[in-house]
Amino acid sequence: MKIIISILFFLLSIISTHAQPPTIGLILNSPEAVNGYTLFSSNQKTYLIDNCGFVINQWNSDFLPGISGYLLDDGSLIRAGQIQNPVNLINGRGGIIEKYDWEGNLLWNYTMADTFYHQHHDIAVMPNENVLLLVREFKSTLEALNMGRDITQFTNGLVSESIYEIERMGDSTAIVWEWHQWDHLIQDNDPNLPNYGVVSEHPERLDINAAPNIEGNDWLHANAITYNPELDQIAISYRNTNEIYIIDHSTTTEEAASSTGGNSGKGGDFLYRWGNPQVYERGTPDDQILFGQHDIKWIPPGYVNEGKLSVLNNGYQRPDTSYSSVEIWTPPVDENGNYTIIDDSAFGPSTTDWSYSDGSSFFSIIQSGADPLPNGNVLAHMKGRMIEITPDKEIVWDYINPQIGNESIPQGSDNPNVDIFRVTRYLENHSAFTDKDMTPGDPVELDPYPSTCEIYPTTSTLLIGEPIIGIQLLGNPFSDLLILENQGELELNISIFNIQGQKMASVSSQKNILKIPSSTWTSGLYLIFIHDLTTDNTFSIKVMKD
Repeated sequence: MKIIISILFFLLSIISTHAQPPTIGLILNSPEAVNGYTLFSSNQKTYLIDNCGFVINQWNSDFLPGISGYLLDDGSLIRAGQIQNPVNLINGRGGIIEKYDWEGNLLWNYTMADTFYHQHHDIAVMPNENVLLLVREFKSTLEALNMGRDITQFTNGLVSESIYEIERMGDSTAIVWEWHQWDHLIQDNDPNLPNYGVVSEHPERLDINAAPNIEGNDWLHANAITYNPELDQIAISYRNTNEIYIIDHSTTTEEAASSTGGNSGKGGDFLYRWGNPQVYERGTPDDQILFGQHDIKWIPPGYVNEGKLSVLNNGYQRPDTSYSSVEIWTPPVDENGNYTIIDDSAFGPSTTDWSYSDGSSFFSIIQSGADPLPNGNVLAHMKGRMIEITPDKEIVWDYINPQIGNESIPQGSDNPNVDIFRVTRYLENHSAFTDKDMTPGDPVELDPYPSTCEIYPTTSTLLIGEPIIGIQLLGNPFSDLLILENQGELELNISIFNIQGQKMASVSSQKNILKIPSSTWTSGLYLIFIHDLTTDNTFSIKVMKD
């Protein structure tokens, strides 16, 4: 009898426990959520989960995140890892880049971590699979003084920022392009130094005495980098100046160190900056919009809000009250695609097109991010919580990271609030999943409740990679002409990029046969983006030129 009673109590306890709402893992999955697979790193593990929170794939590293990672078209993972550099103990440090195949085998790694240079925070993978690295450069006190830094504003040197592009060639990795913030400074502190000038007259340069209230020598604290292959431009985020910046990638390394060259003709100077015009003396505290922001992104072609910029505005030291927000805005450009600014005014706009915040509960002073989705939804995350928000600001997907340290915790545990630096949603038809076993495994959390979650098909037609019926490529590889057959006489916008991310052609057409001259193009791989204006679908294909 005692045994039977004990069993009954045990069963009742299980029923009672599983009758409770989930506290970690999947909290909500609605039909309005964009169906796909969500990638995030927690400690030494990187997970790919479906919309029900079941693990589709998992990669294990010997390194803590350093601190972002992304999937490639073939299903491999490029991930930054953290090297404990005793010389330069910096926040957000990385130091090693690793590439794993789908099965979790390490294919190669690359280290940038020494006394003077250290990769950190974020990376950006280009269409040719070159990788852009955010790299901190450590400058001595004397170097900083010789550039006009006010001696009262720092001690023990200064940390500047740079960008390195690395290319994998056989068994080795080479640096093929670089840009240094140190080459694009201005100061009005000492007229005897070469970079002296009126700060407000040079919005294309950064005042070396900006952000004077930092602690320590981490002057700028870049925390995000992203690449736009259509524009061949790079956007970066500096937390301590509360600004984002756009620069030209089409330059050579020599041009990137100057103020001439590249598609823009401006070398490595800023093409655009936004968030805090006080930094270049064209605004007041009332004009500041960004506060310690993270995760700058361009919204891709074919998406709702395509071409706009998005960011997670952490709200750190926001003057009214502490809350974070997602911001989406349209940068001002002229008919030639150049960013515009009115004399003596700041770069616009003065307000955003869309903003989301639920108040103080949506707040984190560090990390966090926002990933725009094709139908206008946004996948935002902070303090280990990931939420998908509709344009009408309704939460349609909700997930809480169920790990503390390198260990999963049981369902029913308290929310661990474990920060995650980067979260990315990949659509279900992404090429990374072609021919892959996408069978769901177990949830990340231990002792999961019985699942009643349903995978809902995505209702949006805005799916990158979705085939457009009636489009056929005639000849692959191609030679002197790239020929497309538009069997349905669809209204198309077509852009073609080479492996370096440079735009080779851009056309609009309803012709039955479209011929694009390509005799002057070099042999190799090209990427074609086709946008069907009728259905608002966009897809991409890779082609080879003889």
